[in-house]
Amino acid sequence: MATEVSAVALRARLTGRAEIALVDVREEGAFSKSHIFLGSCLPASHLEFRAARLMPRKSVPVIVTDGGPDDDGLAHRSAKRLGEIGYSDVSVLAGGVAGWAAQGYEVFSGVNVPSKAFGEFVEHHYDTPRIAAQDLMALTKAGEDIVILDSRPMDEFHRMSIPGGVDCPGAELVYRVGMMAPDPATTIIVNCAGRTRSIIGAQSLINAGIPNRVMALKDGTMGWELAGLQCARGLSDHAPEQGSGYSTSRNDSVWRTRRLNNYRHGALTPHERHFFLMCGQQRSSRGRIGQALSMRRAGSWCRRRMNMLGFAMHGLCCVIVRTVSGLR
Repeated sequence: MATEVSAVALRARLTGRAEIALVDVREEGAFSKSHIFLGSCLPASHLEFRAARLMPRKSVPVIVTDGGPDDDGLAHRSAKRLGEIGYSDVSVLAGGVAGWAAQGYEVFSGVNVPSKAFGEFVEHHYDTPRIAAQDLMALTKAGEDIVILDSRPMDEFHRMSIPGGVDCPGAELVYRVGMMAPDPATTIIVNCAGRTRSIIGAQSLINAGIPNRVMALKDGTMGWELAGLQCARGLSDHAPEQGSGYSTSRNDSVWRTRRLNNYRHGALTPHERHFFLMCGQQRSSRGRIGQALSMRRAGSWCRRRMNMLGFAMHGLCCVIVRTVSGLR
């Protein structure tokens, strides 16, 4: 029988720096109702098929948990099976998730909890601007100059989307925003299915320094339908490729000037300055910002793509680095 680890010992290991894999072997329905924050769902019924993908190195320390005594030794049976397929350091959480909760530690419900928690922290930390579905509809009816960017993959956008929205996955937002909103007076609304990706997407644009007003749609397509509004379905509108007739010169110039001024006057954190240098944006001893901030300066199609993708990653990195710094 596998060695048991107490809830207190597990918490110490989770908050330490040593490597650990915490797997919950219940089915996804039970896992989503109540689980430990950093646990990963690896159902016992899929153990042999999915373990190698989640834990490719078989010497990693693994702690297995289930719901508790009501699961009739599921964690111990799964730990034994992991040992049989080659994992050399496998333990079981004593009392399972129920024992964790009995110790006074928090359990969570839902799926994708770590990423959702990160989104909530970003919104709280930065006070990311947001707009309710009814207010967005009012702006649309009033003919306001707005662009709605859906930060989800195309398959989700195709299934249901905000009327008038255009698909622009989160990793592409900073790269394509100049083509979608060349006028700094245009208001940009970022949405997703719920909250997390819209918050991260909107804050990435704000941290990147674009001159436009940017807001996240509160509760996304879910909130839109709950407000009694109708979602569009079956659409495939995607943000255009560069060179599709969208002028970026005006927005590019304002954007570049703002980021240059921020850099010169010390408005960036040391972490952001580091990423600025990593992205190749410091081009001379006089501090001129070069090719990575302008689509038009690049000497070739490939160079232009790489520079703007680097800047997109810079915007997202700024959100992550500032947030992690705030946690310390």
